[in-house]
Amino acid sequence: MLTKRSFKSSDLYRRLNDLPVEVCLYIMAKTNHPVVKRAVSLYFTHLQNISVHVKGDDLIRMGIKPGKIYKRILDDLHDAVLDEKVAGRDSELTFIRKKYAHEIE
Repeated sequence: MLTKRSFKSSDLYRRLNDLPVEVCLYIMAKTNHPVVKRAVSLYFTHLQNISVHVKGDDLIRMGIKPGKIYKRILDDLHDAVLDEKVAGRDSELTFIRKKYAHEIE
């Protein structure tokens, strides 16, 4: 994935986030691919610090029953924020209402 010319930020985040920091740094140090170096650098300098504004309490207030669906909703929302499809709390709430309307009571 990293050797492609383009990739989604959410894909990069998901692949690197579960790796130990040392492994990511090793990849960055050992690669000869400038795209890979830039991608790992982007992860460290920007992507790993991105979070969402909406939390579980917000989902409860929206009428979504607590359960495993919360993880899927928040992961999808985080991906949308990473990929710059949504920005800010209001946009996040709108994203959830549209994508998960069937979960809202």
